Amino acid sequence: MNKAWITTVVILFLWCSEGLALFENEGISSRYLSLGGGCAALSDEPSIVASNPGALGFYSKKGVEISWSQLFNLKELSSGDFYFVYPLGRIFSRSSLTAGLGFNIFGQSDYYQESILSLAFGYEIKNYLSLGTSFKYMRVSFPHPYSDLSAIGFDSGLLVKIRNRVQIGAVIKNLNRPEVIEGSDDVPRVLDLGIAVFPFDDVKIILDFVKDFQFDHQIKLGQEIMILKRLALRLGIETEPVTYGVGAGFGWENSTIDYAFLSHPSLGVSHKVSFAFGW
Repeated sequence: MNKAWITTVVILFLWCSEGLALFENEGISSRYLSLGGGCAALSDEPSIVASNPGALGFYSKKGVEISWSQLFNLKELSSGDFYFVYPLGRIFSRSSLTAGLGFNIFGQSDYYQESILSLAFGYEIKNYLSLGTSFKYMRVSFPHPYSDLSAIGFDSGLLVKIRNRVQIGAVIKNLNRPEVIEGSDDVPRVLDLGIAVFPFDDVKIILDFVKDFQFDHQIKLGQEIMILKRLALRLGIETEPVTYGVGAGFGWENSTIDYAFLSHPSLGVSHKVSFAFGW
């Protein structure tokens, strides 16, 4: 069986057996992936442009993040991400406005490819509350002679901070129920409710409840521990299907590099690497 057929079988298995839909690979950085995929209640890296634009109001510096991953060791299932965040300052004398730009691409143009271009804005209404939304142009590309398909979607979210030890986040993705094929309901509308607890300065515990309105809910649980001043170790688990993640991150000055390893019960392992820089 050649690689084209292998790739086709894997894609069909993912979309049919596992209950996935279009644009399922958006907004999960290496760090978040190793935490089980839970990220609605976090606000400390540029990929929040895609994971929860409601957290953008709390991102107070300029930042860039790039990622690369390969699902199940198949280059045809590779993906790349780019995110840029830029604080615009205060408006109406109180609220702080932050803008973000994101680009995600999954697959290969000679097989199957998804791409998302995002423009997001977040508002720090109070020092404990941020609201935000993102507008997305989503495209599915196929080999010649098939035509590309596209849709416009938007996400909306919020983040609440409680005494610097707890953060609660919520985001609804594809709130307007976009469709690349009319009447197909092929782009998922997803609700993500998350809580992040910081019991100690060097420990983070993440728990998310994720509900795709077409399928069963998922629970995502992760923990991050700073074992050294610049080195973090992470582990996570998610349900439906039960998938395990581990990873590490190393930071220096204004930069971080993160690695995630994901184990799928049927399809094998995946890898993801991210680099972020803030100033």
